[in-house]
Amino acid sequence: MTKNKLHYEFAPTGGGDETGFNDPVTTSFKGDIPYFLARESIQNIIDNKLKNALPARAEFKLFTIHASDLVNISELKDILVKCQKRFPNNANSVKFYNDAIKKIDENVTLPVLKISDFNTTGLSGGDNEVAGNYYNFCKAVGASSKEGGLGGSFGLGKGAYFSSSGFKTIFFSSVYDNNKVVFQGKLRLSSFDDVGVIRQGNGSFGYDEQKPVRDTESIPELFERKEQGTDIYIIDFKGGQYWESDIVKSVLNNFWPAISENYLEVKVGEQIINKDNLEKLLNKYYDSYDDASFLQDTKEYPCPIPYYMAYKNGQLFEGSLPVLGKIKLFLYFNSAFNNKIAFYRRTGMVVEKRPFASIKRFVGVFACTDSDGSEILRAMENPQHNEWKKINA
Repeated sequence: MTKNKLHYEFAPTGGGDETGFNDPVTTSFKGDIPYFLARESIQNIIDNKLKNALPARAEFKLFTIHASDLVNISELKDILVKCQKRFPNNANSVKFYNDAIKKIDENVTLPVLKISDFNTTGLSGGDNEVAGNYYNFCKAVGASSKEGGLGGSFGLGKGAYFSSSGFKTIFFSSVYDNNKVVFQGKLRLSSFDDVGVIRQGNGSFGYDEQKPVRDTESIPELFERKEQGTDIYIIDFKGGQYWESDIVKSVLNNFWPAISENYLEVKVGEQIINKDNLEKLLNKYYDSYDDASFLQDTKEYPCPIPYYMAYKNGQLFEGSLPVLGKIKLFLYFNSAFNNKIAFYRRTGMVVEKRPFASIKRFVGVFACTDSDGSEILRAMENPQHNEWKKINA
């Protein structure tokens, strides 16, 4: 291992499959970038909350760098050029790599989204510790180290980070277990011809054999982390002009239960979201609907307010189901509601909303608070974590 030289590295395919531009790990999260990014990153943060530490904290901060400020930029450009040449008949691939190469050539200003967490464990575990957070985040696809009904799992959902990057490139820096550190870059590009050697599209930035940095002195200054937890840097963030309000709305829509129970606090830019201002922010960000139509909560215009009303003011029914164990059901009756129930498990993230037939109009909230039951439901989720189906298990 070359201890004093950091570089980009992609393993040979060895005659195996090549990765095209449409990598399923990233294409699953095309579309509403802030929606998926907030869901994926925050649920992983909740999963890795330190025991007895409340609340877990997530921060989203945008800053800019010049393309030339990226580590080993000439080496990265060379890789992008080779990727562009490998699949010349794929118009989307050619455009993506041409755009990225042009940004490097013109030394443009790149937006970088930094997602930080606090009161969390960090990316614990060694290079080959398959049950560790580092391994599952950086070395495995579709694997999970989580138990007991926790979410996230650093599985396929981590593709949301890469799909948010104009370079399909992220860097992470983490402090864990009494000031141990780990730093690495990860890239999900397409396979390329490297002087006759076909290489995989999934690569990294670090030491030889795709090893991470584990000594503080070798971590580039831009990526230094001082306290326990993890920073994830999304290079050339594609969140758009209204990224802040879009992420805030995603947080409010998806994580109001976790915030209500003081399990989570989020900062987006300068906006703090916590249990003390949750109701105020719900009314602020979801007050643009005519009359009472917002109470319908459609797919095109989602609104968490009806479910929050049920949670705060509805009738509470508590019980135990044969498979899921302890559950809570909140029901709130009003003629303006459209007979939907929002579902969440122990993590406090709303997974889905289902309609139910009823003569009397209502809105409801279903919560599985049982650890074993939550694990069963977690196994039934799709990669986007927005449905429960037996076929997913």
